[in-house]
Amino acid sequence: MKRVLYRSGCFVFVFSLFAGCMPTGSEGEVTGNPLAEEGLFVPIPRDAESLAVSQRVDALKALGSNRAAISAAEGKNFYLAIKKSELGKKFFVTAFLEQYYTKSEMGVSANSLGTKVVSFQQQNGKIFVFDAEGRTNTSSIVDPALIVDAYPIVMDFDPFNRLPGAWKYILVDPAAGLNRFGVVGDVFAGYDPVRFMVELSFLQNAQLLEDGISYEHVLVGYAEEPIFDEDTEEDSVETNPFRLSGTLLYTIRAYEDNPDFVPVDLPLNEHYFRTPPRIVPDSGQQIVQYAAHWHIYEGMRPIEWLISRDLQKLDESPAFADYDLVEAVRAGIEGWNETFGFQVFTSRLAEPGERFGRDDLNFIIFDPDPSKGYAFADMRYNPRNGEIYGANVYFGAAWLDTSPFEDDPKYAAAALAAPVKRPPAPSLVMDGFRNEPLCVLWAPEHQSMVARQAEYSGGLTKKEKFERYITHVIAHEVGHTLSLRHNFKGSLVPPSSTVMDYLITDDSVATPTPRSYDVEAVRYLYGLSPMLPGDPFCTDQHTVLDPDCSIFDTGADPLIDSALQKYNLITYLFLMMGVIPGYESYFDAYSENILGYVRAAAPEQAMQAWSFVMEPVRAPIPPEILASNPFYGPSADFISRRVFDLLFLVDPQQRSLYYRVPVNDPADAQVLEAIIADIRGNILNLDEVRSFETRRLCVDVLKFMQSLPAYMMLLDVREELGLLIAAGIEDPAEEALTRDLIARIDAAVTPYFE
Repeated sequence: MKRVLYRSGCFVFVFSLFAGCMPTGSEGEVTGNPLAEEGLFVPIPRDAESLAVSQRVDALKALGSNRAAISAAEGKNFYLAIKKSELGKKFFVTAFLEQYYTKSEMGVSANSLGTKVVSFQQQNGKIFVFDAEGRTNTSSIVDPALIVDAYPIVMDFDPFNRLPGAWKYILVDPAAGLNRFGVVGDVFAGYDPVRFMVELSFLQNAQLLEDGISYEHVLVGYAEEPIFDEDTEEDSVETNPFRLSGTLLYTIRAYEDNPDFVPVDLPLNEHYFRTPPRIVPDSGQQIVQYAAHWHIYEGMRPIEWLISRDLQKLDESPAFADYDLVEAVRAGIEGWNETFGFQVFTSRLAEPGERFGRDDLNFIIFDPDPSKGYAFADMRYNPRNGEIYGANVYFGAAWLDTSPFEDDPKYAAAALAAPVKRPPAPSLVMDGFRNEPLCVLWAPEHQSMVARQAEYSGGLTKKEKFERYITHVIAHEVGHTLSLRHNFKGSLVPPSSTVMDYLITDDSVATPTPRSYDVEAVRYLYGLSPMLPGDPFCTDQHTVLDPDCSIFDTGADPLIDSALQKYNLITYLFLMMGVIPGYESYFDAYSENILGYVRAAAPEQAMQAWSFVMEPVRAPIPPEILASNPFYGPSADFISRRVFDLLFLVDPQQRSLYYRVPVNDPADAQVLEAIIADIRGNILNLDEVRSFETRRLCVDVLKFMQSLPAYMMLLDVREELGLLIAAGIEDPAEEALTRDLIARIDAAVTPYFE
């Protein structure tokens, strides 16, 4: 793959394929001849009379567009001349979302929208951009034509038409393309996009490359539906919930297959990111996908990473005088060299003028905004064979919170961290481009996972812990750009066999650089070893199937070492101090892991988990325990009700705070039998602390189960409640509610099976 070199200023090249300086005269005439060097793509300054640049800038400002994105726009708007001889040839087109603004404060900028292989063809006054990846070719004679975009041809622009050599080119207006965009309500959750209509487009800042061109596309417009939650965005400076603006950096480069690159077939386990599915022509619809990877080999020229200078500015500030942020980031990048056994990565601070989004640069993008808590990675690769040729890592200043770290000796016990849930992060998507972040770490979520109960034995200072923590985060994201997926079973080999897990803070500090799993996974993918990783492995899609595949757990036996510890902590606090209104969500956060074992573990382990869950709240609770603490009974009632609700009635997508634990219903017959027995104790109120709210919910759970044992239990408890009514209940209100409970059971069993 050719390396792409940018030039600034007057675009003067030695042996260049492209045009030189492109000044304009006072009347909008193009002076000189930008076509003289016969570049593949040549930006041609627009005629000022067609629409004054100042008018366009004012219009964009009036519509609330990002000021920073258009401040330098004046005088740089252009048409694009495409050399006719290039029609039909293949090109890489990449789109990078440099700036993005909506009413939502969490709009995601600095995000790649993906890479396409395209070709250009002329018809009916337009240049059509066709998908040239060939992924849908079913045979040598069936090759569906997929249109990605279409640009109107500019016929009557005299300043261009009078240029010598203009007949060799077609002049188009990319700003007036199809502009088929959408807005995803949460790019990290992958929701379906809402259609977005572009009102105004503006091209600026063209830069010529050795094998193509890049330029910025400023746009503003409206979505068909509101693209934010009004209840959580009251303080936004944007007033229109339908409006957004952004700046896309487009890069068009000549396509070239690297003859030395060898595609790698996907192994059975999903250790690596895969290319889009591609039909093998004339194969009977056989689908092929490859493991994405760089062309890395011993003796290669190292891949260079640039680190934002904004990080150095913060590094030099008084607040971080005791820390070396740049060096911590550098260690996260270059720590991967040891896994290969030779130098693969180098890193340096970016020079002035080197900005993220350029197709030839690999960037560690630091966002100095302390409200930006995301870290994510994306990469650019040839969708036909999986060769990675560029990558970025973004992380915001929220990661630079030093408060979770103290000098050793470490505190012995962890405080109850508030449950955290990611806010939505809306982003822009483009028709023909589909890109999902390789990973999204969220700083508040990560930093809340502080501390085991045991002392940390590292003997580290606060400075060392914090810097190792930042190194771990960067190493994790750079690992994704090497094509490594998450391994959420890394923690089964304490502190972890991999930096690709989501680890509690202590384990992150103890794992700043790649470990045994990472070494084996990298060496297999890059042809340095024939052996796949031997350490335990699972990735994102396994989290809803396997309770050991969980984020932020710890220990070789995470049921005992992690899930039970968190559950015991929350139940102890609630039982001793009561359930504080507004803090009920704490229970959901601290119980989700152990309930995952009830749902999806092997029968023996699922039964063990259920015993742990019910042990402190099982009906009947001994009278002496209830008498010892007035909070115990009401809290036990709440905990029991919430457990049954989470296991069965709450919508599966709402059962988990992080959506990273199994969400299926318990399936083992023995476990269900034990649950049904505990439900009986609640419906019959065997210890006289169960509310009718809990008892009614338990009836609903038995109805939901749709099983013969649950049906028979409903009949049994109805009979026992009837005997209580017959024997007489002194409290009239209690009798009325009991009769209502019986009526609820009657409705549930008439009929029971649906």
